[in-house]
Amino acid sequence: MGAEKRKAVRHRACLRADIQARCLFLGGYILDMSDGGMRVSTDSVAEIWAGDRVEVRCRELGLLTGTVRWRSPGEFGVLFDESTNTAAKVQHFKKLFVAPCSPAPARSSPRPQASHQAMVSLR
Repeated sequence: MGAEKRKAVRHRACLRADIQARCLFLGGYILDMSDGGMRVSTDSVAEIWAGDRVEVRCRELGLLTGTVRWRSPGEFGVLFDESTNTAAKVQHFKKLFVAPCSPAPARSSPRPQASHQAMVSLR
């Protein structure tokens, strides 16, 4: 495999999103995000191609716009439009959803069993 070309660190996400490209309106998820772009999945295979302009809207971040740089079945990568508004939204995402890189504190009690952990729905 080739060397990683990406300059910015990607941060995992799972944010429900509405996607518009050309005359297509789709549902999907933002799967990861960096300072320069994001990876998006769609609920259905769509005819979204490299070079297409897209709008991705999610409740947590609002509207993000950019250009599709690559695609694979059900996923595509977006290079953000350069703007201070987009940069502010990415910083907001990091503040809300990216854990700091400090070591976790030691636990004094054993970890709870899976049957006692809360289940969280993505929808």
